[in-house]
Amino acid sequence: MDNWSYWHKPLSLHDLLLEVENLDVDEADNHTPVDIVLLPPETANEDHTDEDSGDEESVQISNLPGSQLRAPVEIMCRDTGTSETVATDLNSDDDDVPLSILCGRSTYIAPREESSSESATTAKNFVWNQNATLHTFQHFIKPIGPEHSNTPLELFQLFFDKEVMNLLCFHTNNYAKYNNSPGDITVDEIYCFVGALILSGYVRLPKRFMYWETADDCHNNLIATAISRDRFTYIMKNLHCCDNNFLNASDKFAKVRPLFNSLNERFLEFCPSEETYCVDEAMIPYYGRHPTKQFIRGKPIRWGYKFWVGATRLGYVTWFEPYQGALSEHNVNSYKGLGLGPGVVLRFTDVIQKSKPLMTFHLYFDNFFTTLSLLDILSQRGIRGTGTVRENRLGVCPISSSNNLKKGPRGKFEFAYATSPTSTLFVCKWNDNNVVSVQ
Repeated sequence: MDNWSYWHKPLSLHDLLLEVENLDVDEADNHTPVDIVLLPPETANEDHTDEDSGDEESVQISNLPGSQLRAPVEIMCRDTGTSETVATDLNSDDDDVPLSILCGRSTYIAPREESSSESATTAKNFVWNQNATLHTFQHFIKPIGPEHSNTPLELFQLFFDKEVMNLLCFHTNNYAKYNNSPGDITVDEIYCFVGALILSGYVRLPKRFMYWETADDCHNNLIATAISRDRFTYIMKNLHCCDNNFLNASDKFAKVRPLFNSLNERFLEFCPSEETYCVDEAMIPYYGRHPTKQFIRGKPIRWGYKFWVGATRLGYVTWFEPYQGALSEHNVNSYKGLGLGPGVVLRFTDVIQKSKPLMTFHLYFDNFFTTLSLLDILSQRGIRGTGTVRENRLGVCPISSSNNLKKGPRGKFEFAYATSPTSTLFVCKWNDNNVVSVQ
């Protein structure tokens, strides 16, 4: 890693584009970009957001507004001559941690492990050996209660109940009145509007107005009889779930935060009693212009909104939180020093333990989240955790390196225990198609 260096001056997207355009042929060949991430601009919460609405089918850099061109950008570059070293650090598709240091024309940026320094410090508190006994946890006891078979409409109304619909109706009418339009939208019309949105998600047409056309190949009688085209357009134009005069300037999702909070409360309230949960990221596809839109290389959905999600083993979403850079809630609370990934997991554990304080849980996550300190904290809370782990986060673990383990036969494995005054951690590494490390 000696041939990697840092440039600590951040660039805007506009500056970065100018630097790329000025690269000559040799520099362009040697400087291979790995990741480019647009960060939310400071004007993300202004009242005028229509200018951020672009064609969702068009993804062109020339269509970006000035607010995004002036926003900071995160980029990681790679020297083609050091591909072996970089491949070691980027051996996982989950390694999409954005970097806040930018590279210039003749400088490189090393992939920064967000929690590597923290893990190395914490690892000194562990004693590694291969003859320890595992820490025991309380067995999970599933609560016994009546089970009901609800209809799809009843399940929908558990989450989008009258309180949520009244919230949407109230603020939508207020916004319409603010623009000198009639505020006469009813709750029933909000239900019809949301139902039309859900139906349009699995009955796709090229244009929204085609659902109300009389042609047999596109007319949808269910939508057309429930709500008129002009009324649907009027509700969509004025739809709001908060008062724009009282927005939290530090929250890039302030305009939809009341709806997010209401849904999270109901997700927890009606969550099935499970022992195992998974914490991971999820992408909501979106190709228009928005300050929080993300691009993640190597994902099935590369463009859109990035959410942190805690879900059960069967995919029931228990908790979600949109990613918005350094202003995310798990970055400004007491978990900031642990790193982004561990902070997300601990934020989720706060939520589920507050909702079900007498139950035990087992969390699963990938190598973006796993650190020694995270598993130590989970163990102290009585929560089991299992996740793949990056080799540079194992500290002084006596297990053989991945390069040495690859030389052995397929199926070869090694394990070790890390003990501390508060917990016992188990680490196992085996040779499959690639070397897998689980903690």
